[in-house]
Amino acid sequence: MRHSCVACLGLAVSLITTGAAAGADVAQNRTVLGVKACSDCHKNECENWEKSEHFKSFRNIGQRRAAIKGILDAVGVKTTIKTTRECTVCHFTMEADPSSTAAPAMVAKAGPSCESCHGAASGWLPIHYDYGGKDVKKDAETAEHRSKRIADCLAAGMIWSTQLHFETAVNCVRCHGMSRPDVDAGKLARMVTGGHPVNAEFEILRYYQDRIATKEWSERSPADLASIFIAGQAAKWISAKEAIAKSEDAKYKEAQVKRAANAEAVLSALKGIPEADTLLSTPSEDNARKLMEAVKGKDFYSQVSPFIKPRLSSTAH
Repeated sequence: MRHSCVACLGLAVSLITTGAAAGADVAQNRTVLGVKACSDCHKNECENWEKSEHFKSFRNIGQRRAAIKGILDAVGVKTTIKTTRECTVCHFTMEADPSSTAAPAMVAKAGPSCESCHGAASGWLPIHYDYGGKDVKKDAETAEHRSKRIADCLAAGMIWSTQLHFETAVNCVRCHGMSRPDVDAGKLARMVTGGHPVNAEFEILRYYQDRIATKEWSERSPADLASIFIAGQAAKWISAKEAIAKSEDAKYKEAQVKRAANAEAVLSALKGIPEADTLLSTPSEDNARKLMEAVKGKDFYSQVSPFIKPRLSSTAH
């Protein structure tokens, strides 16, 4: 049973087939295995996911038919939300349809789930559950083997949220900020014009606790919470700046400028951290990773806590 394990949701929120990093997964023939592949070893995480907004959205999204029609009309498509790629990349976990006799057909099986955040698992599944041999259990794994296992999983396409938090944050903000690089910017702008929301204040720490984990992170230190918050703001800053450069649509650009300003305020508060200044002047994922390395193991909670808002009620997209 252990051999069916895959990481479920570390910092979850939206790969070929599930959402973030879709292009890379298609290019490398990675496929989604689905939530069932996770549930044996990650029972608690998956049960928690079943209480989340991501899980509920698969059933509840049909209640927004009028709004969805307006968005689809704005893009100029006649398909449904579950068959329109511009929608499925963020809103659904897409798996291969076993009944299809033609080229692999994809079908929506769930809302955003495990692999939406951690990457399509076919490439890294065998590595993730190997702790040093088939009879070696996780608590007996050596530190050396664990380091190699993590590196090998990352190389095989896994997004491991326990590293610098940044990679998972990128997935979150691209969907919630309507700034996915693998969706045409013109279509994203038309979707916003058609009524699709852009939450300028979205940030992964608050959203995760309220919408994904549905519990407090009492076991995490303030320093770790600050690191997660900073990762989300760094990812938001980059995605917003990229989106601004790709579109001249006034409404879309206005939303992205708000996102960028929101993130800039947080990153500017990191006094004495030259990596933050570099990221602000030259937004790039490499510079964001350098910032996360710079703050790793340090406590910046006092500097960013004024920006961390109370937990959500029921208002975020």
